[in-house]
Amino acid sequence: MIAVQATSSISILVRAIHQLYTLQRYRGRGHHESVAENLNFPGGTVGMRRVGDVYFAASAVVVGDVRLGAKTSVWPFACIRGDVAAIRVGARCSIQDQAMLHTRSGEDLEIGDDVVMGHQVCVHGRRVGNGCLIGIGATVLDGAVLGEGCLVAAGAVVRPGEQVAPGMMVAGVPARVMRPVSDAERAYITRIVAAYRRLARQHADGQFDGPPLPGARAGSAEG
Repeated sequence: MIAVQATSSISILVRAIHQLYTLQRYRGRGHHESVAENLNFPGGTVGMRRVGDVYFAASAVVVGDVRLGAKTSVWPFACIRGDVAAIRVGARCSIQDQAMLHTRSGEDLEIGDDVVMGHQVCVHGRRVGNGCLIGIGATVLDGAVLGEGCLVAAGAVVRPGEQVAPGMMVAGVPARVMRPVSDAERAYITRIVAAYRRLARQHADGQFDGPPLPGARAGSAEG
């Protein structure tokens, strides 16, 4: 069982206010290009940590009966809650910002290898096969099963109990099978898997960390 505590809401609020102030200050001086180029605002970091061979953002929450495979990354404000049943996530998956993994009481959730879960995805189903991509804001409801290599379009809602055959692309509300996943889409999924492995390592190494907030003590939550 692995649990990652979220950073305090006060610290997050302080950082957001300071970054907004910095942006307004630069704009007031007419430095629009400087703001666009300087991505590392004071205090800016996702706080990515390497725990064994898995990566966690500091604000992610992983609690209960959860197991994560090697090279999997869990991004800011994602939540994996194995409190009513087990959740198993395979290797090299990316659980992106604000994603939610949960399931029905007594029904385990299994995520395969090389799965991409976009920002704000909610998976409350039963199984997601290897090599799937679930697009931004999509929802997979109770008991649903995605076969290997499926693509769920952004914003789609996969109905409870739905079983999507391997290699199919689904879209809409409710989601319907549109066509087989193309070779170009499979190649895209492979590139995203590799890209997020690289990004997780770079964040953990501090490559994107901004300077500390003014007055922050070394090693403090604000640093």
